[in-house]
Amino acid sequence: MMIIYTDQDQCKEFGVSYFEEASWVVDIAVLLKTKDYDQQHKTLLTGLGTKSSLTLERGKGRLRPGWWCIKKILVHHGLNRDQSDPCFEWARDYCKVNNLYIEEKDDG
Repeated sequence: MMIIYTDQDQCKEFGVSYFEEASWVVDIAVLLKTKDYDQQHKTLLTGLGTKSSLTLERGKGRLRPGWWCIKKILVHHGLNRDQSDPCFEWARDYCKVNNLYIEEKDDG
């Protein structure tokens, strides 16, 4: 399970509760602009493609406030990646190893 943190200011900006269970979608580029993430998170997020989107979810009692499980990744082809791109292959492999759902959309 891959998790990511959002602070209270980010949650307010995105209109989601810091404390309560929720499910929401965010563009990776937007997420990166709202917080100075550590290098590990920056590498993961940019590797998935900055034009891609994440579905984040927190169930009741499953994670601490501010922490979200990445449930789905929507990778946009044609905007920033093609399927032969090593970064896309890395994202696909990462999702497979971590049991994440990856959806591919051809915008080109």
